[in-house]
Amino acid sequence: MSVEGTYKISTDTPMGVMESTLTLKKAGDELTGTMSAGFIGQVDFNGGKVEGSNFSFALTVKKFFKKIDISGHGRVEGDRISGRIITSYGESCFERVRV
Repeated sequence: MSVEGTYKISTDTPMGVMESTLTLKKAGDELTGTMSAGFIGQVDFNGGKVEGSNFSFALTVKKFFKKIDISGHGRVEGDRISGRIITSYGESCFERVRV
């Protein structure tokens, strides 16, 4: 099954559990999409990579006079998604399902 789709993900962060929506679009082995979460709002990204069921992406959030670089990688198995989000504040695991 393709990694493409919209996923509700739950990430355990240093500030508590953050619920987000991750939309992934694939063109060849390139990944684009959006991440939408609470105070972050919606952020588009491109230049991600897809290899089979595995994916990776990076984006930058500019909020409250700060810039936060976020990268992520994970795997889609059926309708389940799991992986890690990495920021300057640390690493967090995420998981959930396609909607």
